[in-house]
Amino acid sequence: MIFQKLKTRVRNDWDEPNIIKMIDGILAAFETFPEHYHDSYSSIYTIENILADDEELTSDPKFRANLMLVIDYLVSDSVNVLSLSYSVHGPEGLIPLSVEELREAYSQGFYVFDNGEAIDSLNDNVVITFGLSDTYFNE
Repeated sequence: MIFQKLKTRVRNDWDEPNIIKMIDGILAAFETFPEHYHDSYSSIYTIENILADDEELTSDPKFRANLMLVIDYLVSDSVNVLSLSYSVHGPEGLIPLSVEELREAYSQGFYVFDNGEAIDSLNDNVVITFGLSDTYFNE
């Protein structure tokens, strides 16, 4: 039921047909297989793959730009369909980071792990992932 309300809201928030179609496709996947997206480490590529079979969307020169708009919309506080997570590749795998830790690392230009090891190539080591927010998963 909550997805239907959200689909109605999307039509009120957007007038671009391809963006509406993208959001509808993503929401359909979330609604059909919520367990695949809750607490998962879905990336931008995961979201992109949901839409991969729609050649009309993926062949649009604005596809990637629209995808960023859609993801931004879905993680926004007002919609909150996706929760956003940050991690860094560390000596023992992915290590979750808070927004504050990530900001500090970028402002300093490096991140120091608990073992004292530091990395300065943040762009190569920070991972941004998404999961279906609890609000929608539990509906």
